[in-house]
Amino acid sequence: MTENELCEKLVLRYGLTKEEALDIIKDFRQLFIQKLEELKNSLYVLDYTQIKNCAHSLKGASANIMYDEVAVLFSDIEKAAISQNEDSIAELVRRAEAFQKSGGIL
Repeated sequence: MTENELCEKLVLRYGLTKEEALDIIKDFRQLFIQKLEELKNSLYVLDYTQIKNCAHSLKGASANIMYDEVAVLFSDIEKAAISQNEDSIAELVRRAEAFQKSGGIL
C-alpha cells in the first residue's frame, strides 16, 4: 500500500485532513522502527512477555490505521510469543525487517 493510498483511507474513515493523516503515518513509521528494534532485542534475550507486548502494540497501531498486512504480521508474532516459539518469532521478525527494507512500511 502506498502512502497516498493509506492517507486517503485515513481521511475517509476518520474525517482527517491530509496533513493530519500524514502526521499519523509519520508517527506510525517511528513507532514501527522503535518497536521492531525492541522486538529484536527482546528476541535476543528471549523475553517473551516483551515480545508479546511489542507485537501487540504494533498490531493495534497497524489496525488503527488500516494497515492490515502489517497488523496480521504482528498478530502472528504475538501468537508465537504466547506459545514461546522462538523459531517462528525469529522468522516473523525477519519478515518484518524485510518488509521495512523493501519499502513496505511506507
